Amino acid sequence: MKTILCFTVILFFLGTSTQLAQVPKNYDSVSVFLKNYEKNNFIFNPSLIQSISITQERPKRTSYPASEVAGDIGRVGLDFLFIMLFDEEAVTTVESIEVDWVLSNLINCKDPGDDWNLQIFAKGNQIKDLFFSEKHVWWERGATGIILQQKDTISRFVLFLSPDMDTIIEKMDPGNLENRKIDIMQDFNKTFEQGSLFFWDIDFAIIGEFRGNNFSALASENAGKFWIFKNGKVQAILEQPKKPVFSATKKSEEWSLLIRREDQNDALDYLRLSMLYYYFRAKF
Repeated sequence: MKTILCFTVILFFLGTSTQLAQVPKNYDSVSVFLKNYEKNNFIFNPSLIQSISITQERPKRTSYPASEVAGDIGRVGLDFLFIMLFDEEAVTTVESIEVDWVLSNLINCKDPGDDWNLQIFAKGNQIKDLFFSEKHVWWERGATGIILQQKDTISRFVLFLSPDMDTIIEKMDPGNLENRKIDIMQDFNKTFEQGSLFFWDIDFAIIGEFRGNNFSALASENAGKFWIFKNGKVQAILEQPKKPVFSATKKSEEWSLLIRREDQNDALDYLRLSMLYYYFRAKF
């Protein structure tokens, strides 16, 4: 009798454990390995996309005002933007001048069809004489940008530094602010099983459009997270290491990217969007 009872208890325990193991999480986790900060090369597991590297070019002068890109980029052609680029060597005398910069960057994937061209427009200054040249980007004034894939514009956005959270929520999804906060907090707890972003200071935010949807991404170093939103609803969270390394070094790191399960069709986009955190964080 005792043997039968013990066997029954074991079966019950195994059955309960199996049921618990089969309960799906509301998100899927992707490991992001940065093997070498000097090479900007990221490896992913599972291999939704084998690897991504970031190529960053030096700022170039443009006569197109950086502050007007966000409003005008929908009206002017892409050819116009690229034709208007000027070489910084145009400065021939010793001077410090305020300029509009364009920073061209590539998010490189194994398949060239997945590559993104990241164009950032920002204000800054340049000091130049016959012997040296210094370039400065005034990130504190914000920036505007576009993302191109195979020459098609898939995103337009604006960069904000140290933004006010209420303002950001209003820009993400205009409407009743307090109700939106409650909805976001409940969604964080239900879907991602973690606390809200409202507990943390936001270091920078990217807000705009992406593939025809409202898009935003918020970064907090204290929280160690980069939250990616679509239409006011969090879709992915990049979780940084406890002690992230931001300087050029051969030390490797492992991050985790949590992706909302019902949005798995867009997983490759979220992998590439998570690279925006690394790109902007390295700038200031």
